[in-house]
Amino acid sequence: ELVARIETQLRLKTDSWWLAELVNNKDGRQTESMKLLRNILPESIIVRMQQGVKFVADSHPNVAILFSDIVGFTRLSSSLPTAEIFIMLSNMFTAFDKLTDRFAVYKVETIGDAYMVAVGHDETEDKVRKGPPLDRIINFSKAMLDVVRNITAPNGEKLRIRVGIHCGAAYAGVIGMKCPRFCFLGDTVNTASRMESLSFPMCVQVSGAVASQWALSDEELVELGEREVKGKGRM
Repeated sequence: ELVARIETQLRLKTDSWWLAELVNNKDGRQTESMKLLRNILPESIIVRMQQGVKFVADSHPNVAILFSDIVGFTRLSSSLPTAEIFIMLSNMFTAFDKLTDRFAVYKVETIGDAYMVAVGHDETEDKVRKGPPLDRIINFSKAMLDVVRNITAPNGEKLRIRVGIHCGAAYAGVIGMKCPRFCFLGDTVNTASRMESLSFPMCVQVSGAVASQWALSDEELVELGEREVKGKGRM
């Protein structure tokens, strides 16, 4: 039993290395570990955890969430060598990552061929200078389409993506100890995912909530009317 307890404590210390790194790095040293953590967690969350906050779960009244995925990815991935699929995804996601800095949006995660972004949860003066959250995430989505127009799949096909955006209340926080993730949860996230799955190739579909809040909606958007959305009814 004693051996088991010691092994458990050692595992916990190993799994929470990143938390110890945060606590011990309040002077801002740019260690390799801190560089990695700044790519995983928002700077505002890092500061709070360095101040002793161990559990982060915040309610945000209005954030915008974006999802994208590749049209026909299942067919592509089943007909092409896995290594070529990885290279294609890496090239595309690397280009998207650069756009997140340009438009001051937060990359949440990638899942397979899906790319998830959020904005509005940690606004700073620098971000505000680049425009309102909805402006930034919509401009980001249009830049994503521009990137994909220049990507050809390994089989010679032109790559195409779908994009969906929704805004509303959501929770965000750090989940897990071994591989910490800054996650967004709530109906806004689910609805954004539905906007993406119902979108059209090389198009950005936004919800009525986005359309009603975006200042340029009358100039930039095409009205689709109500559509049946899985789990939501007609929207």
